[in-house]
Amino acid sequence: FAAAGAVGLLIGMLQSGKTQTAAAEALSRLAAHHEPIQGEIAREGGVAPLLALLHGGNVAAEVQAASALAELARGNTDNQQAIARAGGLGPLLAMLSSNKPQARAQGANALASLARLNIDNQAAIARMGGIPPLVQLLVPLSATGAAVPEVQAMASLAIAEIARGNTPNQSACCESGAVSSSLVHLLQRCATEAVRAEAAGAVWVLADHHEKNKVEIANAGGIAPTVELLAAGSARATEHAANAISAVGLGSVANLGTAS
Repeated sequence: FAAAGAVGLLIGMLQSGKTQTAAAEALSRLAAHHEPIQGEIAREGGVAPLLALLHGGNVAAEVQAASALAELARGNTDNQQAIARAGGLGPLLAMLSSNKPQARAQGANALASLARLNIDNQAAIARMGGIPPLVQLLVPLSATGAAVPEVQAMASLAIAEIARGNTPNQSACCESGAVSSSLVHLLQRCATEAVRAEAAGAVWVLADHHEKNKVEIANAGGIAPTVELLAAGSARATEHAANAISAVGLGSVANLGTAS
């Protein structure tokens, strides 16, 4: 599709109200795990119109645009920087307060992609006040009073990527209540394995070489449910649980004894 010229045509379709949502979704799928197409979309000028959709008032188009931006930035440092320079962080952070769960989830997903292994974007998201609203999304309620697993999972992922290898952000997440009132709660009570997998991933990152966070995770009761997750079915859940146990236990005889 890309070789046949689909990228340029789809970017042009982002300008029309009737085709915006479908075009953004198609670009998202083309860019997924495909670095050459990620680069082509950026070179063809796809970032600006995708960002414009975040302000357009069409929720469906906004959700697909955020998804496309997430795929453009996934594992692509150049696109991470280009989206941030173009002002992408602000509208994605604004999506976290949307009354639509899909918008909250895709906003968090895009922020996770932009922050992964990118110290500048991690710092910018924290500086712009992005950590507290992400923490608030960890145990959100929909209009019906039920939790929204996709939002919880994406918020957990975003917290992990914003804090990965970033000591100030690790501290800020914990100080905002990510451990004591949110992640451990998800590990203990959430019935959705995908959510618990991402929560364990966030616990892993927050505990990694951070002594104060290790203590808080243990004191909040996070060790037992993390160990229980080792018996889960998915590879991602068991991998995150094992890494979380390693991070929380490293250098702590008391925590290692509890985990055993």
